[in-house]
Amino acid sequence: MTAGARGSFHEGLRALAHERIELAVERLGAAAADAPDDVTVQAFYSSALFAAARPDEAVAVIARALELAPLDYWPNLKAGELRLRLGDPAAAADHFLVALRAVEPGTADATAAQRALVRARRDVASGVAHRAVLPSVEWLARRRAAKPGSVHGS
Repeated sequence: MTAGARGSFHEGLRALAHERIELAVERLGAAAADAPDDVTVQAFYSSALFAAARPDEAVAVIARALELAPLDYWPNLKAGELRLRLGDPAAAADHFLVALRAVEPGTADATAAQRALVRARRDVASGVAHRAVLPSVEWLARRRAAKPGSVHGS
């Protein structure tokens, strides 16, 4: 990773930690553009995109990271988090298990992956699916056409 990409990455992480989402997307996006094969950068960029309510882009970025490194820790941990937030705990558990196997037992990273795996498996076992579904552009257009001046149609 170049010095510029490293600087952008660290600035993006700080912004993400402080919930300055647009700045995080900007800085992590710059780092991702400078280091397109760095799966850790791509994984955190995906998280920033999701936090910015850009789930389709987040899914595409994490898919690329997983394509580059299907057995690495960060892409799988972030893919698991994304799948859990999108309401797919079974897929999330699969990613968390891969992340857990990618690190040394007893480390902070292993503990994080283990806790996430337990939560995802608990969600699978309970049969409760927490799904986040955004309305489509077509649906919004139909609603507006049905009742001019109202997005909600009420």
